[in-house]
Amino acid sequence: MPKFLFTYRVPNIPLEQRLAELGPSAGAGTMTLWNSWIESLGTHLLDQGNRVSDARMVGRCQGDTRSSGYNVITAGTLDAAVALAGQCPFLEKGGGVEVGVLSEQVVP
Repeated sequence: MPKFLFTYRVPNIPLEQRLAELGPSAGAGTMTLWNSWIESLGTHLLDQGNRVSDARMVGRCQGDTRSSGYNVITAGTLDAAVALAGQCPFLEKGGGVEVGVLSEQVVP
Protein backbone atom coordinates (compact mmCIF):
# COMPACT_ATOMS: atom_id res chain seq x y z
CA MET A 1 0.00 0.00 0.00
CA PRO A 2 1.37 3.49 -0.81
CA LYS A 3 2.99 5.54 1.97
CA PHE A 4 2.38 9.22 2.59
CA LEU A 5 4.12 11.87 4.66
CA PHE A 6 1.89 14.22 6.64
CA THR A 7 3.83 17.38 7.48
CA TYR A 8 1.95 19.59 9.91
CA ARG A 9 2.17 23.36 9.45
CA VAL A 10 1.51 25.97 12.13
CA PRO A 11 1.98 29.75 12.35
CA ASN A 12 5.66 30.64 12.25
CA ILE A 13 6.11 31.26 15.97
CA PRO A 14 7.71 29.03 18.63
CA LEU A 15 5.41 26.34 20.05
CA GLU A 16 5.70 27.64 23.60
CA GLN A 17 4.52 31.10 22.45
CA ARG A 18 1.58 29.61 20.54
CA LEU A 19 0.52 27.50 23.54
CA ALA A 20 0.72 30.58 25.77
CA GLU A 21 -1.56 32.43 23.31
CA LEU A 22 -4.08 29.58 23.36
CA GLY A 23 -4.05 29.36 27.16
CA PRO A 24 -3.57 26.31 29.38
CA SER A 25 -6.99 24.73 28.82
CA ALA A 26 -6.91 25.22 25.04
CA GLY A 27 -3.53 23.50 24.79
CA ALA A 28 -4.72 20.50 26.80
CA GLY A 29 -7.96 20.31 24.81
CA THR A 30 -6.09 20.43 21.53
CA MET A 31 -3.81 17.60 22.61
CA THR A 32 -6.83 15.50 23.59
CA LEU A 33 -8.31 16.06 20.12
CA TRP A 34 -4.93 15.29 18.54
CA ASN A 35 -4.51 12.02 20.45
CA SER A 36 -8.04 10.92 19.55
CA TRP A 37 -7.43 11.69 15.88
CA ILE A 38 -4.10 9.82 15.86
CA GLU A 39 -5.83 6.79 17.42
CA SER A 40 -8.57 6.99 14.76
CA LEU A 41 -5.94 6.53 12.03
CA GLY A 42 -5.52 2.95 13.29
CA THR A 43 -3.58 0.75 10.89
CA HIS A 44 -3.02 3.68 8.51
CA LEU A 45 -0.42 5.07 10.94
CA LEU A 46 3.05 3.64 10.20
CA ASP A 47 5.22 6.15 12.07
CA GLN A 48 3.77 8.38 14.76
CA GLY A 49 6.58 10.82 14.04
CA ASN A 50 7.68 13.63 16.32
CA ARG A 51 6.73 17.19 17.01
CA VAL A 52 8.96 20.07 16.00
CA SER A 53 9.16 22.76 18.70
CA ASP A 54 10.87 25.41 16.55
CA ALA A 55 12.20 25.62 13.01
CA ARG A 56 14.09 27.77 10.52
CA MET A 57 13.60 27.71 6.78
CA VAL A 58 16.17 27.61 4.00
CA GLY A 59 15.27 28.31 0.39
CA ARG A 60 11.71 28.73 -0.85
CA CYS A 61 9.36 28.03 2.07
CA GLN A 62 6.16 29.73 3.09
CA GLY A 63 7.18 32.44 5.51
CA ASP A 64 3.99 32.56 7.57
CA THR A 65 4.04 28.87 8.61
CA ARG A 66 6.58 26.34 9.77
CA SER A 67 6.75 22.60 10.23
CA SER A 68 5.38 21.40 13.56
CA GLY A 69 5.77 17.64 13.11
CA TYR A 70 5.11 14.68 10.87
CA ASN A 71 3.57 11.23 10.55
CA VAL A 72 3.92 8.51 7.96
CA ILE A 73 0.66 6.82 7.00
CA THR A 74 -0.63 4.34 4.44
CA ALA A 75 -3.66 4.84 2.24
CA GLY A 76 -4.88 3.41 -1.04
CA THR A 77 -4.50 6.67 -2.97
CA LEU A 78 -3.35 10.26 -2.56
CA ASP A 79 -7.01 11.31 -2.41
CA ALA A 80 -7.61 8.85 0.43
CA ALA A 81 -4.58 10.23 2.30
CA VAL A 82 -5.85 13.79 1.78
CA ALA A 83 -9.24 12.74 3.18
CA LEU A 84 -7.52 11.39 6.31
CA ALA A 85 -5.50 14.60 6.66
CA GLY A 86 -8.68 16.64 6.29
CA GLN A 87 -9.86 15.28 9.64
CA CYS A 88 -6.83 16.68 11.52
CA PRO A 89 -8.04 18.79 14.47
CA PHE A 90 -5.23 21.32 13.94
CA LEU A 91 -7.03 22.56 10.82
CA GLU A 92 -9.66 24.15 13.07
CA LYS A 93 -6.88 25.96 14.97
CA GLY A 94 -5.41 27.60 11.86
CA GLY A 95 -2.87 24.87 11.09
CA GLY A 96 -2.36 22.92 7.90
CA VAL A 97 -1.27 19.51 6.69
CA GLU A 98 0.95 18.96 3.66
CA VAL A 99 0.43 15.48 2.22
CA GLY A 100 3.33 14.02 0.24
CA VAL A 101 3.66 10.72 -1.57
CA LEU A 102 6.70 8.80 -0.34
CA SER A 103 8.66 7.20 -3.14
CA GLU A 104 10.18 3.76 -2.70
CA GLN A 105 12.84 4.63 -5.26
CA VAL A 106 16.31 5.21 -3.83
CA VAL A 107 18.05 8.24 -5.27
CA PRO A 108 21.86 7.88 -5.48
